Amino acid sequence: MTGYYITFTQALRDSYVSVFLAGIGILLLIAAVISWWLMKSHMRSMMTVTTAMIGLIMLAVTIWLPWSITGTGWSVSGGQSSGQSGDVSQSVLTVNTGFGKVEWPLGGIVARYVTNDNQYRPVLRTGGYGGSQLQTGRFRLANGDNVLLFRYGTHPVLLLRYAGSGAASPQSQSHAGVQSAPYAKSHPQPDIILSSPNVNRLYTAITAATKGQPMPPRTGPLPISTGVEPQNVIVALLVAFISVAVQVWLSVRFLPLLPAMVSSHWNFKGEVDGHMSKRVMVWIGPILAAVFGAISVGLAFTPSSLFLQVPFWLVQALFIYVTWWMYQRNLHRS
Repeated sequence: MTGYYITFTQALRDSYVSVFLAGIGILLLIAAVISWWLMKSHMRSMMTVTTAMIGLIMLAVTIWLPWSITGTGWSVSGGQSSGQSGDVSQSVLTVNTGFGKVEWPLGGIVARYVTNDNQYRPVLRTGGYGGSQLQTGRFRLANGDNVLLFRYGTHPVLLLRYAGSGAASPQSQSHAGVQSAPYAKSHPQPDIILSSPNVNRLYTAITAATKGQPMPPRTGPLPISTGVEPQNVIVALLVAFISVAVQVWLSVRFLPLLPAMVSSHWNFKGEVDGHMSKRVMVWIGPILAAVFGAISVGLAFTPSSLFLQVPFWLVQALFIYVTWWMYQRNLHRS
């Protein structure tokens, strides 16, 4: 099998932001342990849990960033994918950008090399990842085309276009050029830009399968999927609803029990140094829950992994805990 896929180690090295966030997360977890030993007993739980939760959020983002692009790449499987002998047209090319995936029979693909400094230069990432060496996902080129792109390092740039299952057949050619197969006409495919190790072997395999077929015209409007997963939207809506409902329940439950003016801030020694009206405080939790819930739902309507929402869920859980803790402290004070 010919191909190239990104490993978790490569993804972690490419995403320098992950390393930075991991460092912050570890420092916050260490700070949580220190605060447990240094704080007064009635402040330990709130400070320790709050600091630890923020640290865990940082670590969750650290894991998600490289994890979301691990496994992106391309491969040729089945048939004789080396391009040296045998019927390579029976092989299948799989390209997974993390934000779009296609599987094309090798005999239905036409490929040619392009340069990265002309009309095929990516100018806008419409859904994907861009790091120090890796670019993968949906991109808009300088010529205005939207393509699926996978590029790692500095290698030759290959433009792939699906011409239909009969692209390699002499009967599919005409004096005016290539006549696209019926499947390609009814199911127009996105162009693909590949640049990675082994891309020369892919070009050899495609050339052997298509007998040097010329590049056909675009088959129709680009039907790139939005990448939005319905289950991600449902989960995000459910978590947002539960978070707001819990915050509203806490407000309704503690409103009649709290004094008119409540403590809203404590210094490191556990001394109160801030107050506010209880009717203002009971609105803070539901509003924050609604804001972060809206952000989480908004992310669900973009091509993204469900794992990206985990930090926002942790923030929701943190706010619920802090709200409950503040209500309890004010009840004990009164």
